[in-house]
Amino acid sequence: MHARCDCSPDGMSARIRAFLFQAPCGRNRSIIRLLNFDLNLDTLMTPLHLALGFLLLALLFGLPWQDSSRAAAQQGRQKQPHLICFSPGGRCIKKIQETIDQAKISVLVQAYSFTSSPIAKALVRAHQRGVKVQVIFDGARSTEPRSQAAYLDKEGVPTFSDNNHSIAHNKIVIIDDSIVITGSLNFTSNADERNAENTLILRDENLAAIYTRNWRRHLKHSKIYRHGSH
Repeated sequence: MHARCDCSPDGMSARIRAFLFQAPCGRNRSIIRLLNFDLNLDTLMTPLHLALGFLLLALLFGLPWQDSSRAAAQQGRQKQPHLICFSPGGRCIKKIQETIDQAKISVLVQAYSFTSSPIAKALVRAHQRGVKVQVIFDGARSTEPRSQAAYLDKEGVPTFSDNNHSIAHNKIVIIDDSIVITGSLNFTSNADERNAENTLILRDENLAAIYTRNWRRHLKHSKIYRHGSH
C-alpha cells in the first residue's frame, strides 16, 4: 500500500519546507525571499505561493522531464529507420540517389552492372562537394554499353576495375561509415523498372565497418580504370 499524499496547504507547506532546507542554504533562502515567504511558510502558503514556489524550484533546479524529452527527440532524429525497397514499382534507384545526395564524408561503391545515370550523377555531385567517392566496377561490366565507368572517370571520380573474380557481383554503397545500401538490384533502370529485386538501406555503423573492410580488400586487387585503355 502506498502512503497517501497530504496535499493540504499545511501538508504541502511542510513538504516544501523540508525540501528547501535539504539543499544549500544560500540558494534556498534566495528562493524564499523571491516568494516573499520571509521563512514563514505556514502563514503565507496560499495556492498562489504554491504555484510560484514550484515554478521557481523548477527553474532553479531544472525539469528532469524536459531533459528526457529533449534526449528522446534527439535520439529519434539521429536514429532513422532502415528502408526496404522492392522493384518494380518501388523507385529504388531514386531512393539510392537521394541517400547518396545526403552524403557528407564518403561514398564507397561496388557495382556489377552499373548504367544508371541518376546514381552516377549523384556520385559526381557528391565528389564535387568534397565527399570522398570511390567506385569499384566488375572488370567485364565496366566496358559494357552505357556503363557509367567512363563518365565517372571523366568527371574525376576515382574508378576501379575488379578482374580478380569470375564476376564481381556485389551491389553495395557505403555512405559516411554509417549507411549500407545493398540487395539484389543492379544499378540499372531495367532492374529498377522491370525486374523483381530488393534493396536494403541499412543505418548501422557496425555493419558499415564490416562492409568497408570487405570493400578495401577488393580495392587492393582492383586496377585503376581509365577510359579508352580497356
